[in-house]
Amino acid sequence: MLSRMGDDAKNAVPGPVYICGRQHSGNTVLALALGRLPPFLALPQDLPYFEHLELIDQTRNPRKRVAYAIRCMMLELESARLQLEVSAWLNRWILDHSAASAIDIYLEAMHFAVRSRRKEWWAQKATSYIFYADQVLDLVPNSRMIYMLRNPYDLAASKKQRDPGIDRIWAHSVSWYKGLRKALALQERHPARFRIVRYEDLVLAPETTMRTLCNFLGVAFDPQCLDVPHINRAEKPHVWTVDADATYGLSRSRVFYYPSHLAQPEMAALDQLSSRRLLHEFYPNLPHQT
Repeated sequence: MLSRMGDDAKNAVPGPVYICGRQHSGNTVLALALGRLPPFLALPQDLPYFEHLELIDQTRNPRKRVAYAIRCMMLELESARLQLEVSAWLNRWILDHSAASAIDIYLEAMHFAVRSRRKEWWAQKATSYIFYADQVLDLVPNSRMIYMLRNPYDLAASKKQRDPGIDRIWAHSVSWYKGLRKALALQERHPARFRIVRYEDLVLAPETTMRTLCNFLGVAFDPQCLDVPHINRAEKPHVWTVDADATYGLSRSRVFYYPSHLAQPEMAALDQLSSRRLLHEFYPNLPHQT
């Protein structure tokens, strides 16, 4: 179920893409998939930039402002070489643009990065940007946001595999429903620029889902976007680099796999904390409830 995809996307003007779902929801997978489309440079790690706009703008010295901005962009996560190239360019560019704001610096950096890689736009994983969505959509021309949604039981199972000692019930349930409600409100306010996409649809119906997303983004579908490397699995430490022996493709193995990883009391607790209406709307046929 690719939520509420309407005719308003048919004439989409291409631009940057931000992927802002909760952790373990397939954000990295989608960023890498988009990065296999010719127009996009994939940035599969969170770049916490919009959180710092005000503080960057308060830095009056232009060179220090650029240095602060570069630290926040963390573009070395695509490659160390790209970080050096962007840093060198911005330090030259700021000499002729001393009044540049934080958003000016960001856009110059990102456009330089995509040009240097012979791309047109960036596809950035940005889980925290759900809290800055209105600002991002206002300040970044033609940008779009995708909220990756995954059922809360599989999310809890992934959290348990990654770190068995962390809370995966109470805070997880509260934040899941809070995030979804916020995403629904944003989709209502920005119907042509914000979409909720289920992780389950991405991996169970990959071609249909990616074709619909490409329509939303205003870019041509290319089958190579389905050939995504398998990285950042829940049972391993968080990584984003691709190993030489990595397997490829959109794997179905992590869809509704929670019954074999969560104890009955854990599933019962998640049941009690759930918003029955939202859960039924997006996941009406969960395995343990059928």
